[in-house]
Amino acid sequence: MPIVPPQQIGDLVQVAPEIWRRTFVKGLFKFPTGEQREVGFFKTLVKPPAIIFAITANGNVAATRQYRLAAAQTMFELPGGNVREDETPEEVAARELEQETGFRGTVKRLTSQPVWFLPDALLTPFWPCLAQDCVKMNEPKP
Repeated sequence: MPIVPPQQIGDLVQVAPEIWRRTFVKGLFKFPTGEQREVGFFKTLVKPPAIIFAITANGNVAATRQYRLAAAQTMFELPGGNVREDETPEEVAARELEQETGFRGTVKRLTSQPVWFLPDALLTPFWPCLAQDCVKMNEPKP
Protein backbone atom coordinates (compact mmCIF):
# COMPACT_ATOMS: atom_id res chain seq x y z
CA MET A 1 0.00 0.00 0.00
CA PRO A 2 1.49 3.39 -0.94
CA ILE A 3 2.31 5.92 1.75
CA VAL A 4 0.06 8.98 1.51
CA PRO A 5 1.78 12.09 2.83
CA PRO A 6 -0.11 14.89 4.60
CA GLN A 7 -1.06 17.85 2.41
CA GLN A 8 0.22 21.29 3.31
CA ILE A 9 -2.56 23.89 3.51
CA GLY A 10 -1.27 27.41 2.90
CA ASP A 11 2.24 28.70 3.50
CA LEU A 12 4.77 27.69 6.14
CA VAL A 13 5.51 30.39 8.72
CA GLN A 14 8.99 30.84 10.19
CA VAL A 15 8.66 30.95 13.98
CA ALA A 16 12.32 31.09 15.04
CA PRO A 17 15.41 32.76 13.63
CA GLU A 18 17.76 30.82 11.38
CA ILE A 19 20.47 28.94 13.25
CA TRP A 20 23.00 26.47 11.83
CA ARG A 21 21.45 26.93 8.37
CA ARG A 22 18.12 25.63 9.63
CA THR A 23 14.95 27.31 10.77
CA PHE A 24 11.87 26.26 12.73
CA VAL A 25 8.62 26.58 10.77
CA LYS A 26 4.98 25.72 11.32
CA GLY A 27 2.07 25.17 9.02
CA LEU A 28 -1.37 23.65 8.71
CA PHE A 29 -1.53 20.13 7.29
CA LYS A 30 -4.37 17.80 6.29
CA PHE A 31 -3.61 14.16 7.10
CA PRO A 32 -4.91 11.09 5.20
CA THR A 33 -7.42 10.50 8.03
CA GLY A 34 -9.01 13.88 7.23
CA GLU A 35 -7.64 15.47 10.40
CA GLN A 36 -6.19 18.96 10.05
CA ARG A 37 -3.62 20.23 12.51
CA GLU A 38 -0.79 22.68 12.85
CA VAL A 39 2.66 21.07 12.81
CA GLY A 40 6.04 22.61 13.64
CA PHE A 41 9.37 21.26 12.44
CA PHE A 42 12.94 22.18 11.55
CA LYS A 43 13.49 22.95 7.89
CA THR A 44 16.98 22.75 6.45
CA LEU A 45 18.19 25.64 4.30
CA VAL A 46 21.15 23.80 2.74
CA LYS A 47 21.75 20.89 0.42
CA PRO A 48 21.88 17.54 2.23
CA PRO A 49 25.39 16.77 3.53
CA ALA A 50 27.28 13.56 2.78
CA ILE A 51 28.12 10.92 5.39
CA ILE A 52 30.86 8.43 4.61
CA PHE A 53 31.13 4.77 5.57
CA ALA A 54 34.88 4.40 5.01
CA ILE A 55 36.52 0.98 4.94
CA THR A 56 40.33 0.84 4.93
CA ALA A 57 42.34 -1.46 2.67
CA ASN A 58 42.80 -3.85 5.66
CA GLY A 59 39.07 -3.89 6.53
CA ASN A 60 38.89 -1.37 9.39
CA VAL A 61 36.39 1.48 9.61
CA ALA A 62 37.83 5.01 9.36
CA ALA A 63 36.11 7.32 11.87
CA THR A 64 36.69 10.68 13.51
CA ARG A 65 36.68 11.65 17.18
CA GLN A 66 35.00 14.88 18.21
CA TYR A 67 33.85 16.39 21.47
CA ARG A 68 30.08 16.90 21.43
CA LEU A 69 28.56 19.31 23.94
CA ALA A 70 25.15 17.62 23.98
CA ALA A 71 26.74 14.31 25.04
CA ALA A 72 29.43 16.00 27.19
CA GLN A 73 32.03 13.60 25.84
CA THR A 74 34.36 12.79 22.99
CA MET A 75 32.67 10.44 20.54
CA PHE A 76 33.52 8.43 17.45
CA GLU A 77 31.67 9.67 14.35
CA LEU A 78 31.51 8.81 10.70
CA PRO A 79 33.19 11.51 8.60
CA GLY A 80 30.95 13.82 6.60
CA GLY A 81 30.19 17.36 5.66
CA ASN A 82 28.17 19.89 3.73
CA VAL A 83 27.97 19.95 -0.05
CA ARG A 84 29.41 23.11 -1.55
CA GLU A 85 27.65 24.93 -4.39
CA ASP A 86 28.90 22.87 -7.37
CA GLU A 87 29.90 19.61 -5.64
CA THR A 88 28.38 16.19 -6.05
CA PRO A 89 27.82 14.04 -2.95
CA GLU A 90 30.76 11.86 -4.05
CA GLU A 91 33.06 14.88 -4.31
CA VAL A 92 32.15 16.17 -0.86
CA ALA A 93 32.56 12.65 0.56
CA ALA A 94 36.09 12.35 -0.84
CA ARG A 95 37.02 15.87 0.37
CA GLU A 96 35.61 15.41 3.89
CA LEU A 97 37.05 11.90 4.24
CA GLU A 98 40.56 13.20 3.61
CA GLN A 99 40.10 16.35 5.71
CA GLU A 100 38.68 14.53 8.73
CA THR A 101 40.62 11.24 8.66
CA GLY A 102 43.58 11.68 6.28
CA PHE A 103 42.32 8.70 4.20
CA ARG A 104 41.61 8.49 0.47
CA GLY A 105 39.58 5.76 -1.17
CA THR A 106 37.21 4.86 -3.97
CA VAL A 107 33.98 6.73 -3.20
CA LYS A 108 30.49 5.94 -4.46
CA ARG A 109 27.04 7.20 -3.48
CA LEU A 110 24.84 4.44 -2.04
CA THR A 111 21.38 5.83 -2.85
CA SER A 112 19.73 7.89 -5.59
CA GLN A 113 18.07 10.16 -3.01
CA PRO A 114 19.17 11.56 0.38
CA VAL A 115 18.30 9.30 3.32
CA TRP A 116 16.99 10.21 6.78
CA PHE A 117 18.83 8.46 9.61
CA LEU A 118 16.67 8.71 12.75
CA PRO A 119 14.32 11.32 11.23
CA ASP A 120 12.84 12.32 14.59
CA ALA A 121 16.26 13.21 15.97
CA LEU A 122 18.06 14.82 13.03
CA LEU A 123 17.42 18.05 11.20
CA THR A 124 18.39 17.00 7.68
CA PRO A 125 18.74 13.95 5.44
CA PHE A 126 22.19 12.78 4.30
CA TRP A 127 23.76 11.38 1.16
CA PRO A 128 25.17 8.02 2.31
CA CYS A 129 28.47 7.25 0.58
CA LEU A 130 30.83 4.29 0.73
CA ALA A 131 34.59 4.72 0.51
CA GLN A 132 36.45 1.46 -0.09
CA ASP A 133 40.12 0.48 -0.05
CA CYS A 134 40.95 3.62 1.93
CA VAL A 135 44.64 4.37 2.45
CA LYS A 136 46.10 6.87 4.92
CA MET A 137 47.61 9.73 2.90
CA ASN A 138 48.22 12.35 5.60
CA GLU A 139 47.11 13.49 9.04
CA PRO A 140 43.58 14.87 9.47
CA LYS A 141 43.17 18.62 9.30
CA PRO A 142 42.15 20.24 12.60
